[in-house]
Amino acid sequence: MNKYDQARLEDVVQPGKRIVFYARYSTEKQEYDMQKHSVETFLQRYGCQIYKEYVDRATSAIKVPFEKREDLQNLIRDAEKGKFDVVITYKNDRIARRIEEHQLFREKMRALNIHVVVSSSSELYTVGEVVSQAVKDGLTRIEAALIQDRTKDTFRSKTKRGTWLGGKAPYGYTYRVIEENDGGRKTRKEYFKDEEDQQKAVMEIFRLFEIGYGFQQIANEIHSRKLDESMKWTKEKIRYIITNPFYCGFISMNRYDNGVLNDKSQWVEGTPKNMTPLFKREYWEYIMRLFEERKKRKVHSRDYSTPFLLRGILNCDQCKELMLAKNQQSGGEKYKGKKKKEQRRIYECKKCDFKLQANMIHERFRKDYLPYVLEQVTQRKKEQVESAIEERLKTEMQSLKGSMKKLDEKIAKLNQQIEALNVEMKSYYDKETIDKKVLEFMSIIMSHRTNKIHELYTVKDKKVGLQERIDRIAKTMQQKKYLPPQHLIHEFAKESVDTQKLRAFLLQFFKCIHVARDGNLVLSINEHLM
Repeated sequence: MNKYDQARLEDVVQPGKRIVFYARYSTEKQEYDMQKHSVETFLQRYGCQIYKEYVDRATSAIKVPFEKREDLQNLIRDAEKGKFDVVITYKNDRIARRIEEHQLFREKMRALNIHVVVSSSSELYTVGEVVSQAVKDGLTRIEAALIQDRTKDTFRSKTKRGTWLGGKAPYGYTYRVIEENDGGRKTRKEYFKDEEDQQKAVMEIFRLFEIGYGFQQIANEIHSRKLDESMKWTKEKIRYIITNPFYCGFISMNRYDNGVLNDKSQWVEGTPKNMTPLFKREYWEYIMRLFEERKKRKVHSRDYSTPFLLRGILNCDQCKELMLAKNQQSGGEKYKGKKKKEQRRIYECKKCDFKLQANMIHERFRKDYLPYVLEQVTQRKKEQVESAIEERLKTEMQSLKGSMKKLDEKIAKLNQQIEALNVEMKSYYDKETIDKKVLEFMSIIMSHRTNKIHELYTVKDKKVGLQERIDRIAKTMQQKKYLPPQHLIHEFAKESVDTQKLRAFLLQFFKCIHVARDGNLVLSINEHLM
């Protein structure tokens, strides 16, 4: 054993030595002052003080790899230049969370004959039993996973209680806190202030989406109308607003993962206090059904914004081919310089060689057939449609319970694997002598065990998401709220209803509409899409 390995704490920490302090904290709440206080108190016992500091601020050891931590790398470079004698840190998890990173740092410091001291445990990080170090290094990674899991559980619990987790409020609101001192008793009131101009933009965004506009079209429209010039509108921002249940009175967690919208079964929701929602929950759910349906069917936004009410669903009754929608306008040399006439819109069947004026077909459909269709889907066949939806929900419930059973089996298997690795680690740890190969194998076991624990937490999270989805389906079946609100459907019967809004409805609920040469229509309803 060489001199480096035989060093004691009192040999390393001596007055006159250049001792540098390394600190790292993930968030502002992790007190840097606490780390520094521990180190300074420790050094005072030996008559020493901090020579220089290296601090990685707002840096997670899990998210930011060892080699990308700026001040830790500065410390290593200065060590190679002989700019100090000793490194001190609050805990070994400030340096790294991964076993391989601990080993790399130790090897570098050992090669430079520089010791590292841990103030919280009053021990040398670079000297001691190699097995004990490997276990401690593994535990720092496990501890990080546990902290992450506890933090996630805390956030989930707070969200369910309707507690705002901090940060900027959704567009249209400002989060405010009023603290008062009432005769020595401090009070704190939290509320969401309405930003009326922004909320007008939000309501217009929802309206445009409802009548068939796509996310980019909405962004362009809001920008061109200068509803909020301070905001740089993008399709991503529009999507984030549309999919945010905050506007109907619910805060949420786990909606997005790296920019990708998670399945609603994975969301965590709660009802916040002191905020005024812009919409009712049933309306927002209706909008989300439109969103999911359009995404599933991959219907382009142009299919909704067309002036042809029946485009894509109007077929020739004779040959069953789709009718083409065309704009006709007179042109040619003799019309040059003259005022252009309004375009004449037609539906055409080239195979049967006949054309019909679009306005005539639209008017006939609105007047003679739309009231009948609305009555069918809201009254006469309401029970039939609701029954079909209920059966679909029962099937989904059964499928979810099957998935839940598989997750339970996986959790039990992972627990068995983790316990087996614990037993194996202990068997090696109890040996009197351990060579380098055994140590490397133990490090692999520790890393494998940590990965299994991470996998266990992931499976448990999935189980929570599935259970919440099962609970929501059970509640829906108990309340029997299967169809969109009646007042939303009845709006389509109004003469003033927007063509695009009515078209969005038709694309949801119709297979096709057949038309004869005389303009008579034959309807085919797609009931299962209700």
